Amino acid sequence: MDEREDRLGKIDNSDVVSQASLSVISQDTDNNSVDPYANVQPYDFEKLPSHKCAYCGVHEPNSVVKCLAKDCNKWFCNGKGLNEYGSHIILHLAKRKHKEISLHPESELKDVNLACHTCNSKNIFMLGYTPAKTDFYAILLCREPCLKNLS
Repeated sequence: MDEREDRLGKIDNSDVVSQASLSVISQDTDNNSVDPYANVQPYDFEKLPSHKCAYCGVHEPNSVVKCLAKDCNKWFCNGKGLNEYGSHIILHLAKRKHKEISLHPESELKDVNLACHTCNSKNIFMLGYTPAKTDFYAILLCREPCLKNLS
């Protein structure tokens, strides 16, 4: 694999920044440009909306969630960018020992606080889901004891 393919392979296609970067890089590599990252401009964090990912600046409402821990209220995406540690929201929650999140008000599901349908537990690390009777819904349940009690 040559250096250009190696750089393209490191991009995570799951977030908006990477998709935009991939588009710019693809155009540049088609023109046999020397540096595929030459035209990629980083976000100006001062000009981004308040719901930007605290790590990378992604600000698409369907791509960010808000940490609900006291004195935090920061936004994070589920992308990992170019780091090897994984999802930005999971990285934040694990490092800070926070456990509650909500979705963006402009996302498809609106500003839902994710919680167990039965006992209202909001610990994101304990939540699982089970499909509802219709294909359009999933029911969130905590893994102990609510999901276990369904069996």
